Amino acid sequence: MSTYKELRGLRVKYVPTDTTSPSTAAAGDVWYNTASYQLKAYVGRPAWSASASLIVAKEQLAGAGTQSSAFAAGGISGTDVQNKSEEYNGSGWASGGDLNTGRRNVTGAGTQTAGLISGGNVGPSDTRTTLCEEYNGTSWTAGENLGTARYALAGAGTQTAGLAVGGYDNTNNVDVCEEYDG
Repeated sequence: MSTYKELRGLRVKYVPTDTTSPSTAAAGDVWYNTASYQLKAYVGRPAWSASASLIVAKEQLAGAGTQSSAFAAGGISGTDVQNKSEEYNGSGWASGGDLNTGRRNVTGAGTQTAGLISGGNVGPSDTRTTLCEEYNGTSWTAGENLGTARYALAGAGTQTAGLAVGGYDNTNNVDVCEEYDG
């Protein structure tokens, strides 16, 4: 059986109080509290950290990809519905291709070089749409439209195996789930 010293190269600290607290401890710290006769450890938790800001501040946009290769498209900035997309490389954002139709409350799926956005509101009104567009890392092209016009929906998957789920149709929440095969 391995010892803590063999694993971490350190001996367990003996302390009369919890001087090593989660606010000052590093992940993996272990100590023995001699007052409470307890062995304690701090495992650590993953957290969010700040990164580069979008080029244009906006809301109700779609996004997909990975932490080092993603896209964000559509949305609304003030009262201006956006047709712009931006690409993220892990450290900053750059301008991408323009959507054929600007819209907000869209959903995204896929990757930066094989992206997909669907649904949403065309213009600043609540005019819902069935529009779908595919992204190849350079430009957006029309894809096969959704069967049900809606906005504020969720998306997942890839450009050739995507899902569009739920949403709102100006009157009700909808329970529709549609598959996309490219």
